[in-house]
Amino acid sequence: MNSTPTIDRDPCNAQNHAASAALRRQLVGDLDEIVLMALRKEPDRRYASVQQFAEDIRNHLEGHPVAAVKGSWRYHARKFVTRHKIGVATTAAVVIALVAGVGATVREARIAAANERRAEERFNDVRKLANSLMFELHDSIQDLPGATAARKLIVERAVEYLDSLVQESRGDPSLQRELAAAYKRIGDVQGGPFAANVGDTTAALRSYQKALEIRQSLLAANAGNVDDLIGVAEVTRLAANALMVSGGTSAALDHTQRAVRTLEGILLENPGNAKLMRELMRDYGAEADVLASNLIASNLGKLSLALPLRQKQLALAARLSAMDPADLERQREYASVLGLMGDQLTLAGQRHEGKQYYISAQQTLEKLAAGSNSTKLLLDVHDSYYRLVDVQLADGDLQATAASSRRALDIAQHISAADPANSQARLLLAADHSYLADALSRLGRQQEARAEMAKAMSLDADLIRHNPGTPEFRHMHVSRLQAAGDIYRRAGDYRQAAHYYEQGLELLSAMGKQDPSNGGARLRRAFASNGLGFALIGMKDLPAASKMFHQAQDLILPDANADSPGEDALYGVADADAGLAEIEALQAQNAGTARAQASHSQQALAWIDLSLKRWRQIKEPGLVGPNGFDCVSFSEVTVRRAKYVAMIAPAKEIPRKAYPSGVTDRPSTGASPLECKNFQS
Repeated sequence: MNSTPTIDRDPCNAQNHAASAALRRQLVGDLDEIVLMALRKEPDRRYASVQQFAEDIRNHLEGHPVAAVKGSWRYHARKFVTRHKIGVATTAAVVIALVAGVGATVREARIAAANERRAEERFNDVRKLANSLMFELHDSIQDLPGATAARKLIVERAVEYLDSLVQESRGDPSLQRELAAAYKRIGDVQGGPFAANVGDTTAALRSYQKALEIRQSLLAANAGNVDDLIGVAEVTRLAANALMVSGGTSAALDHTQRAVRTLEGILLENPGNAKLMRELMRDYGAEADVLASNLIASNLGKLSLALPLRQKQLALAARLSAMDPADLERQREYASVLGLMGDQLTLAGQRHEGKQYYISAQQTLEKLAAGSNSTKLLLDVHDSYYRLVDVQLADGDLQATAASSRRALDIAQHISAADPANSQARLLLAADHSYLADALSRLGRQQEARAEMAKAMSLDADLIRHNPGTPEFRHMHVSRLQAAGDIYRRAGDYRQAAHYYEQGLELLSAMGKQDPSNGGARLRRAFASNGLGFALIGMKDLPAASKMFHQAQDLILPDANADSPGEDALYGVADADAGLAEIEALQAQNAGTARAQASHSQQALAWIDLSLKRWRQIKEPGLVGPNGFDCVSFSEVTVRRAKYVAMIAPAKEIPRKAYPSGVTDRPSTGASPLECKNFQS
């Protein structure tokens, strides 16, 4: 018979069952142990007294540990928690929060450390990239034809990378040095004179100034550090070069002198430091350039101060070359300084000695450049021909002058064609077309001369149009205007010649107002005034011509009368005197009376004798001055003197010392005009 289990569905029975279970749970544990201990047979294991038994029951009821239970630390802890549930719960919550916070902090610290490692890795990667761009990629292509635009982009990117790191790395000297080097390089590419650049001298000056500020802060924090001293001197010199071609000659001189002072004193303490010697060599050269230069329109015209600096520059270049004859860069630099020494000697009137320096430099540079496509070397070779042009012209060797002009032009065309962004090459190209035009004009090939001059003018106009904020191109354009005036005057087109001279005078006047200390601009203004004076003579405007010659005298007589006068100043004054003599001679021819004719003839003779006095001061008279300025040559002056003598009455009727009215500058011998007719240079 199947039996079915009976299910008690009475709710009261269920409740009683649950209560019994709860009671059993309460009785299990301490009470069991208390009862068992009270019932043990062994007296020593039972409670010793009723009080002990009662105490254990009380402890149980109050939640304290009981003696009947031999509990562990967990037992005691459980009892404590039972008694202090709220406190323990609160404490537990606090502990849990602290543990969680510590855990989160540790986790965040680990994340931060990982992020810092990643940031440092990124920092180093970007820094490595910037250095790779600046020092590896840039330096590997800087001498290659056609690299100017690429160099500009490379260095700009490097600066952007380094700029992004500077904010993250304040106080990192090595990074600051890298940033200073980057600003220096971008300044070179933007408009650093005497090298391939894109023609923005103003931007270059800003970049050099940023580099200089960084270098100075590094030096302030680490006084006496030789590398930082060299860095300060280098950027100071480069800023001086930019200032010089921009018309800031006084500021440029201050910069170059500071660069020299920075390094000159520590050379004795570091006599074998080639890096130090090379920078000081360049600093001496930069200061000499500012004082007197035949390659730069803006200079102070202080020839006597420049020559000792050039000698120091050459001595250091020779030492560096001798220290490592196998170093081609040192040999190139030595040859370049030889050329600069030739410049200085030529300006000092020692043209023949200067020519030997030019030839020696050219031979070395031609050898170094053989088979090379280095833009830097090609520019140096170009300059060696460029320098020879004025010397050959002064010697009267017109065929050699034309040949050197063509050779320089070929090199400039090669560099410019390979690198259209190189404004320095285009500037040289304009100068070479101008020099060739002048040589062709003197050879009587006037049509060819005008065509070459038009090319020079077009290049200048293009440079000025695309670089309106760069004064260098406007200043160099003055030389083109002077040459154009000479060429058209030589061809008899006096009106066009006057137009070019007037344009040049306008630019030179602005340069003089902007920079009153610019002796180079003042000298060029005097020669432009002379040129315009001769053009006005051709146009029969004698009063205006006379004004121009007197203006030329006012501009350069102080230089010509100095204890150590510059040769160009002597040429300029001699030319102005010859011009005034010609005006008097023409007035004598047109005089209405014999007395007026005699008076003008006497004045003509007096002026030409003053011109001869200046020629006597010139050490090695040439067809042109040291800077290539055209003039009435010494031989022509002597011919004119003879003509003027023939125009006047017999000597017994000529008053002694018949000098031009208002002129106090008389020959030191006190000789009368007629007594000067056998003058020899």
